[in-house]
Amino acid sequence: MKWKCPFLLLVSLLLFDGSSPALAALGSDVSSIQQDAVSLGAPAARVTHLQTPNKAHYSRFEISRQWIRLREFVGPKGQVFALAWRGTHHPDLHALLGKHLHELQAAIGRARRQGRRGGAVIFDSSDIHVEIGGRMNAVYGSVWLKDRIPAGMNLNEIR
Repeated sequence: MKWKCPFLLLVSLLLFDGSSPALAALGSDVSSIQQDAVSLGAPAARVTHLQTPNKAHYSRFEISRQWIRLREFVGPKGQVFALAWRGTHHPDLHALLGKHLHELQAAIGRARRQGRRGGAVIFDSSDIHVEIGGRMNAVYGSVWLKDRIPAGMNLNEIR
């Protein structure tokens, strides 16, 4: 019998696994980003200051290690409004989603009840958007707080 490990099962295991380093939750202060770099074993976060076409300013901090590339987006008020990652495994989703974790768990449960056992999980509520997916050793994800996105920002910059 060939063993198959469906993607949704892997995501579920990640939701309950605390072995990944703790990261800044959405809405946290910009000062938490350097702590993220330290927890991932990176020397420092590389920062790029950007603006939307209508002149709304934001910053993108990038932390890279051998197993993950994490991008954290900070708005003009100094709070993390979005995160995106790509790597061999997902970061700690407990820390990443904070109080929104239970909403993602419910979305995964609904997908299972509908018979979905693989593919990306996309969760959209009134205040948060989450996309996670991938396959073994090649995963990705993005999450943002809808009410904190700078006006005019292209969401594809986060993905």
